[in-house]
Amino acid sequence: MAEKSITWNGAGITARMRAAQVAGVNRTMGAAVNHARQNHNWQNRTGVLTGGIDIVGYAAPDENGVSGTWGVHDVEYALIHELGGTIEPKNAKFLAIPISDAARAAGSPRMMGNLAYVQSIKGQPMLVDSTTGTVHYLLRKRVTIPARPYLRPAADAKYPDLAGNIRKEWEKLRPSSSGSDDDA
Repeated sequence: MAEKSITWNGAGITARMRAAQVAGVNRTMGAAVNHARQNHNWQNRTGVLTGGIDIVGYAAPDENGVSGTWGVHDVEYALIHELGGTIEPKNAKFLAIPISDAARAAGSPRMMGNLAYVQSIKGQPMLVDSTTGTVHYLLRKRVTIPARPYLRPAADAKYPDLAGNIRKEWEKLRPSSSGSDDDA
């Protein structure tokens, strides 16, 4: 009776699996980033929020296996778009909502000259040009922003692909065939 022995390469298999997991998580996060950038429901005026959606931390082994982070880089208002909420002024009595092109270009009432506080007949506070009467800003004590999720729907759409992405990466990392298979 001929004997056949198997050489167990446990460390090699573990390293290959870890590499496949890292690559699969990165592939899944990349797909989620692309989905979030292309499938949001807000009016994109500046592109700052869309441009901020990215992989924040590439996948790497950790004490629980492999993890990575994707989301939004350095965009202060990203969370309010995702979850919704109420915005209130921090250092002023009102929030100034720009309604004219000149106000949007200025960025702040402090950057525009000749503004005067007035109220409409119905009591709406506004900032107007004191010489022309043109309304530049509506003033509000608070503004409620509805949730406009873009990260969670992308995760819901792309996370089911994670196992398949890891499997594809596992297959790519298969050692060249030399008569043995290290999967044993």
